[in-house]
Amino acid sequence: VDACAGGQILGQPASSQAPLPFPFTLFGVTTPSVVIGARGTLTMGSEAPAISATNTAIPSAAAPWTTIFAFWDDVVYGGAGSALCTATLGAAPNRRFVVTWKDMDFGAAGDAGAHLTFSALLSEGSDKIDLVYPQMTGPTPRAAGSSATVGLQNESRTVAAGAFNTAGFGSGEAYSLIPHP
Repeated sequence: VDACAGGQILGQPASSQAPLPFPFTLFGVTTPSVVIGARGTLTMGSEAPAISATNTAIPSAAAPWTTIFAFWDDVVYGGAGSALCTATLGAAPNRRFVVTWKDMDFGAAGDAGAHLTFSALLSEGSDKIDLVYPQMTGPTPRAAGSSATVGLQNESRTVAAGAFNTAGFGSGEAYSLIPHP
């Protein structure tokens, strides 16, 4: 699912606030909007947190609050075709809000030349999160997540689920995060 194909292209901002087409709940926090970070993060609410280029294991006070980490790393825009995009798919009550990070690269010179396209899909009603990685290529294992944080963290930064520095997010991989009642 590529939000850049037929969705709203946000361009190349450091972060961008986006209204959600439906309320979404993560760790008990329900929000009508998210802040999309260029470094592969999706934070609940309207306040843009500072996102470091250096990721960390979660839970952590050094990581943003109530955040989905689609691929948190020293991710930068890869060129003219690189962008953040959003789209809403389907009809109520089964819509999905999609955020795509298209053709991203790494800021570190030794890892530059990567082509990273990944998306986070938020599902209406179920609060299910799908993370998909259609293109994750580069000159080093970093393109598959060997230096990334992938998962989610609660508002108080004390509860989290995910992976840290695990090369398990290569091209064609997808994961679902399903909340427990």
